[in-house]
Amino acid sequence: MQAMQYLATYQRDTPEGIVSFNHIQKLTRDCIEDIVDAAIAAGYQAVAGNELQSGVTYPLLIVLDPNILTAPVKV
Repeated sequence: MQAMQYLATYQRDTPEGIVSFNHIQKLTRDCIEDIVDAAIAAGYQAVAGNELQSGVTYPLLIVLDPNILTAPVKV
């Protein structure tokens, strides 16, 4: 896995780097889907977390029940 991460990060323009990057992306998506499926099964309305992109962390909210959302408030 470390070699794959190295290739995906530092050699993304090579055929091996492209394959590694795509594989890591698929693994990440599969993990997120597993978390969301478990949250739905447990009755959660949303899942909150953080996403790391290019060394920067962004908050992430996955809404599972659109009824919990309200219209924006004009100030």
